[in-house]
Amino acid sequence: MKSEELKTILNRGNTEEKYDAFKDLDSKFITIEIFSILCGLLKDEDSEVRFFALYHIIDKFESFLSKIEGNLVNDFYNLLFDESALVLDRSIWALSIIGDNAIDKLYQEYQAGSLYVKKQISYAVGRGNFSERSQERIEILLSGINSSDNDLSYISMCELMYNTPLVATQSNPWDSIYNSKTTINEIYTNVLQIARKLSKTSNIKYHESSNYYIKLIENYIKDSDLT
Repeated sequence: MKSEELKTILNRGNTEEKYDAFKDLDSKFITIEIFSILCGLLKDEDSEVRFFALYHIIDKFESFLSKIEGNLVNDFYNLLFDESALVLDRSIWALSIIGDNAIDKLYQEYQAGSLYVKKQISYAVGRGNFSERSQERIEILLSGINSSDNDLSYISMCELMYNTPLVATQSNPWDSIYNSKTTINEIYTNVLQIARKLSKTSNIKYHESSNYYIKLIENYIKDSDLT
């Protein structure tokens, strides 16, 4: 396949033709031009095309993705609000690869965002791998956990706990809280306070998760003599 053929398929071909063209893609096509075309497809009306572009950007163009800035970062950020759960999930992965420019964007948008925006960003910072920027992530989630909105409090609580040694199923960057002024014990203290509040609500989801975290943290406090 020649470069012009590939570009024609990406710009005009159907989804099946796009996937076929990318099977065993020759390394000669890993170029900034093809990367730019894929980035343009992130705005396609078809969610399958958006997912195709996002999947292959992550899979084959990571070196380009890690260096983007400006409006391109915005394009990946906007996918956090995509109607497709698959696209949304991959967008978190992509933002993690972008790294510092992505966490800067997430932190900025969180400050002025609506409840919906704050919830989506909370998922992103909790599930993304921004291992060298723990402070911003923790600030976002601690802000959310103290929200007057129970759903945002719940999401923030869960995302915080997913990243702590008490819950994480494997070694996690937050075990040592890189670049953070907040200790793990301060996180547990904040979670415990909100978990006790949410455990008294009638929402079964809140109740069960909160009681689980209360038990974990209280056992941790007992075992470590934390006061």
